[in-house]
Amino acid sequence: MATQTWTQELIQSHAQVAVAVELYTLPFYLTALTSIQDTSHAIYANILSVCMEEMLHLEMAANLCLAVGTSPHFTAPVYGQPIPYLDPDDPETGHYALINAVLGSLNQTTLDTMLDIETPEEFEAATHSTPDYPYGSIGAMYDALLQGIQTVGWSQIYVGSTTNQQAIFGTQNFAETIGTFAQAQTAINTINAQGEGLAMQPVPTPPFTEAEFPIPAANQLTVEPFDPSPLYTYAHYGRFVNIQNTVTSSGFPTVYTGVAPTGPLTAAQHSALATLQTDFASLLAVLNGMWAGAAPGNFFPVMMGLLSDAVACWQAGVIPMWSAAQARVTPRPLRVRATR
Repeated sequence: MATQTWTQELIQSHAQVAVAVELYTLPFYLTALTSIQDTSHAIYANILSVCMEEMLHLEMAANLCLAVGTSPHFTAPVYGQPIPYLDPDDPETGHYALINAVLGSLNQTTLDTMLDIETPEEFEAATHSTPDYPYGSIGAMYDALLQGIQTVGWSQIYVGSTTNQQAIFGTQNFAETIGTFAQAQTAINTINAQGEGLAMQPVPTPPFTEAEFPIPAANQLTVEPFDPSPLYTYAHYGRFVNIQNTVTSSGFPTVYTGVAPTGPLTAAQHSALATLQTDFASLLAVLNGMWAGAAPGNFFPVMMGLLSDAVACWQAGVIPMWSAAQARVTPRPLRVRATR
């Protein structure tokens, strides 16, 4: 693995990639979520709870950008293409799906990708250092970012103001804005703890249960109606393990299916896609404006409004594509996972 020489510019670049990674997860998870026809299904609630926390992670990563002197850029993710700094070709787990997400209904392939996105750093090959580069997991990238901040020194990179940082989740166990090194450390630890789970000793072995991937109380998102107990006490990886165990015993819930928007479409399909893409572009404009100093806003209701747009696409028989740029790119071949 390569060794990095940390500079403020490299820290800023990592923070920008963190924003891109967090935004990358949302349309993918929301596409799978909205394919579930029964919104009262436990799996629906499970995925929705993860999406709530991904919105928090997006906010915190954007706040970190401003704290270290760079403005976050919110652009539509393109799936199936490499992500800077990430190379999750793990010889132990065989996971490569993180950078090969394909929008679609909730099924085993989609669920495997969701598990790969949240794969704990501990499951990386023993020959990898921590943090390594390029990174085998999102958690390793965040750990490296924190290491870079410590190496350069907070006083050397912090801009001295939390102006334009956002905090839309209310009173929590942690600060959402970032004005000190301790708050930067807490933000990164919270993102990792909620996503893949903080370092687990001993490392769990399959078959897994969600209880093996707890979130420390200090890092739990507890004031959010769409992230109820006990879901917010388990890391995203644990929640997806719970889904895997559920479908293994009971099967997948009934889902919508649709065609990829690469061929002829009906007028209804064109209309549904146009509405989704227009509204998603509006969301990105809201996000860019909020962190650039526009009138304070709240992207949560805008994001939630996109759920009905995605459902309309499914009901019209077309896979929701959140932007024209999300036309499928041929992914690298996936390897068979070894951690089930």
